[in-house]
Amino acid sequence: MQSTQAQRSPAAALAPLSSAGLTGLLRSDGAMLAAMFVAVGVYYLLPGLAFAVVGAALFFTLAVLRPHLTPAPIVASMSLFFRPREIGHYLFPLAEFLILASV
Repeated sequence: MQSTQAQRSPAAALAPLSSAGLTGLLRSDGAMLAAMFVAVGVYYLLPGLAFAVVGAALFFTLAVLRPHLTPAPIVASMSLFFRPREIGHYLFPLAEFLILASV
C-alpha cells in the first residue's frame, strides 16, 4: 500500500521566502504593521545613535509606503511619553518622534 500523504520538498518550505512570497508580505498590511513595530523597537529600545538612526530610517520608509498604518504605533507609544529616548544629552519623546516621522 502506498501512502497518500504528499511529500513536501525542501523548496516548498522556502516558498514564503521566494520573490513571490516577499512581494506578498510587502503587500500585506499586517506584515508592514509588524515591521513598523519592529522599527519602533529598534529605535526606542536599543542603545546608541546608530540603532536610533536605523530604526528611525526604517520607520520613516515604512511610513512613506503605508501612511494609513502609522496611527497604530503612535497610539501604542502614548504610554511611553514620560520615558523619552535619550540620544546624547537630547531627549526625544517616542510619540512626538512618530508623529513627526509620519507627517
